[in-house]
Amino acid sequence: DTNVEATEKLSVRAGQLCPKTGYWFTVAQENSRQYFKQGEILPELKTQDWGEVYWQFDSE
Repeated sequence: DTNVEATEKLSVRAGQLCPKTGYWFTVAQENSRQYFKQGEILPELKTQDWGEVYWQFDSE
């Protein structure tokens, strides 16, 4: 149980496993909010000039 993580903004690099089921978004792409389940891989963006892409947890 990671209560510390739950209170902080979760931010995970694209290509990594999703640590928490819910809605995630990335500032690297407009309208990127998507639902992911824990254990799924957060996708890389094909058309981006941002370098590394990070997904941020929005809500469950």
